[in-house]
Amino acid sequence: YFLMLIVADNQTKNLRYYIDRFRRFAIFSLLAGGFAAILLFPEYYAIQASASSSFNFPKSFTSYFSIFDMLSRGLMIVEPAVLSGRYPNIYSTVAVFLMLPFYWMNPKADFKEKTGKTILLVILLVGFNMNIFNFIWHGLHFPNSLPARQSFIFIFMVLTMSFEGFLGLKQLSKGQIFSVFTGAIVFFLMIEQFIAGDDYHFGIVYLNMTYLTFYLLLIVYYRKETFKPKLMIFLLLLIVMSESGINTAATGLGVASRTVYVSDNQAISKVLDTISVQDTGFYRVEKEVRRTNNDSAWHHYKGFSTFSSTAFAGLNNHLNSLGFRSSMNSYSFDGYTPLTASILNVKYMLHNQITDSSNLTRLVETVDGIYLYENIYTLPLGFMLEYEFEKSWRTDSSNPFRVQNSFSETLINKSLFESVETKNSGKSVTLKIEDNRNIYVYISNSATLKNVSINKSPTYDMDDNPPMTFTNLRHKHILNIGKGIPDSDITVSAESEDITSLFLTAYSFNEDVFIDIYNHLSENSFEVEEYGDTFIRGTIDSDIDGIMYTSIPFDNGWKAYVNGDKVTVRSFKDAFISIPIPEGQHYVELYYEPEGFVSGMIITIASLVIFISIILIDRKKRKIVIT
Repeated sequence: YFLMLIVADNQTKNLRYYIDRFRRFAIFSLLAGGFAAILLFPEYYAIQASASSSFNFPKSFTSYFSIFDMLSRGLMIVEPAVLSGRYPNIYSTVAVFLMLPFYWMNPKADFKEKTGKTILLVILLVGFNMNIFNFIWHGLHFPNSLPARQSFIFIFMVLTMSFEGFLGLKQLSKGQIFSVFTGAIVFFLMIEQFIAGDDYHFGIVYLNMTYLTFYLLLIVYYRKETFKPKLMIFLLLLIVMSESGINTAATGLGVASRTVYVSDNQAISKVLDTISVQDTGFYRVEKEVRRTNNDSAWHHYKGFSTFSSTAFAGLNNHLNSLGFRSSMNSYSFDGYTPLTASILNVKYMLHNQITDSSNLTRLVETVDGIYLYENIYTLPLGFMLEYEFEKSWRTDSSNPFRVQNSFSETLINKSLFESVETKNSGKSVTLKIEDNRNIYVYISNSATLKNVSINKSPTYDMDDNPPMTFTNLRHKHILNIGKGIPDSDITVSAESEDITSLFLTAYSFNEDVFIDIYNHLSENSFEVEEYGDTFIRGTIDSDIDGIMYTSIPFDNGWKAYVNGDKVTVRSFKDAFISIPIPEGQHYVELYYEPEGFVSGMIITIASLVIFISIILIDRKKRKIVIT
């Protein structure tokens, strides 16, 4: 944009002019970055720790599509690219196919400005289409979704240029106007001929041609000396509103009504307020059925599920190995087991229906269809482990039950899960149940699977055990299918045309072993005494020399002190915070400050001082010139 302004500037240009402009551009660009350093530095360090931090610069130039294909994205009701594809979303209105050429023909528009703006549009189009430019535009990274995120700049430029084209309509001849209209119609017909098909229904082309004709008729009416402004505005609003309405109806994403979205707010608030009075300790809460991964922020409870573009890569990988649902920029509590809920300090679960009775949970509060259950055997935020435990615990298996078994076997030499016999028959797998333990399954080909249904044999009471359906299985995670009945069958069936065989592992959960694990780990607990947004303080009485594991996600911004002495914060499995603790009673303090915050703040303050100094010096020079 700076180069465009240089081209469009009508001042006399010499070497001194260019040096002065580029010097100012460099200085004030650096100052602008300096003002934002207090935010940019912490963001940089956070992104470096995320799964999006990998740097793989393209080795060769590649184009994604033709310019013709790309410009066709400017038609109305063309499906926007959101989660897949690299096509830019550049639709604003079909009228730009008329107004943009009118701008180039407008005799009153400055030629240099037209040249500069057109060059900028070409640069943006090339940036959409070329892999290396696309990589640079997006901060040396290819976006996972929402491609061509700079397209809003293109749309803004096109609309402003189109407005200037509208201002010059009366300076154009009828021949020019109808030539542009004819050219646009030919362009649309070429789209029908060469592109219409799976992506573009031929009806899209004719609908756009219809609206283009509406705009042409408005232009013809506007150019008449007898046109009535109020009628013109009414007709224009009618056409614009119908165009945008049709486009939104055809391509807009579905939304939940506000009534539905806030329907349980009051009940959840009452439940959480009640339990906060009864239980003043540090604990986490999760929802069995969430609307989003950020429901904890919505309802103001300390949760675990998170959607964030800066989600820590090591934590995502670790949670995935434990059987949780996770992706590059999010992780959720889906896939939890009593063990993983316990070591993550999730003490309470919010349900929207009564759950099966269990020795591990109890109902503590009910308000208007919201049920709060307590996980009885919940470990605290931190507890002691032997120094060798982290190395001995194998988390590299693709089977999350083996990973959790490795945890229990390393700790107390007992297996937490026992394998269940399965029989595969294509899209269905039958589980042979031998006891009344809780059954969990993990489906290996979930990435190509949408839904699975769970059907229990007639041995079960069908009123209490209706068929179950699990949906949205694109990201693999453990499924809890409930208690088994000895000598019965449970059938898991895939509801997808994309797979021919269902692959899964099934395990039964041993409650007694889990309680033994809890009893062992709770002997050396970290008791939280005070906590806030940036600190946690408490005590621990340890009977071993080892590490204090915490379920606090690892971040280089954490600092730890034991009895007032600073200690090294370690990364446990590249996921959580742990600190060395010797045998005995200790006072532990944890403080958080985003990495890069102090250095960023210093640069921001320095930039502000420099900026103010430049203004004052400039004012002083002007006063001297005036006097």
